Amino acid sequence: MPWFRAVEEFSDAKKSSESKRDDDHDEEVLPRVLEKTVLPKITAFVKNVWDPLSTSQTENLVQLCNKVFEKQVQSKSECSRTKQ
Repeated sequence: MPWFRAVEEFSDAKKSSESKRDDDHDEEVLPRVLEKTVLPKITAFVKNVWDPLSTSQTENLVQLCNKVFEKQVQSKSECSRTKQ
């Protein structure tokens, strides 16, 4: 989605910046957005809609989770919600 790409580019631009500081929290924007917006949607989908017997739904869910966790791992923070 366009908003996701914009946040991702913002976070990546800060990583490649030469003036990066240790206390700069801009690189945490994408993981926090994922934690606050995407993870609750995934959780609701899994609880209310997901059919574990559906191969296509399960494959899509696994791909989505892999992408989300990949973005979270790139972050230095330990998000307890993501772990859950």
